[in-house]
Amino acid sequence: MKHQYGLLFKVFDDYVRTNHRCFVSECFLSRSEREWLICVQPLKENARIVHRYAYKYFMLSLQEVATVCSETALTPVLMKRIDEGLVLISDRYK
Repeated sequence: MKHQYGLLFKVFDDYVRTNHRCFVSECFLSRSEREWLICVQPLKENARIVHRYAYKYFMLSLQEVATVCSETALTPVLMKRIDEGLVLISDRYK
């Protein structure tokens, strides 16, 4: 799990920093151990910040995480989900 945590965090964080001026503030396996939860918040430099505590949670299935970790990259489907989920807090859409 530690190996997955590190890879998942880095890949997800790299994507949201580069494309949305946001960062991963939390990344953890749910209590049921059936999915991973990732919280994304805007960076201070993000021009779209409406509220400094704005955030968006993403739930990823174990299969999605296994794919991200094995490919060391987000899938196009997951990138689309992130892009759509961050519309309100990303300065990509200002």
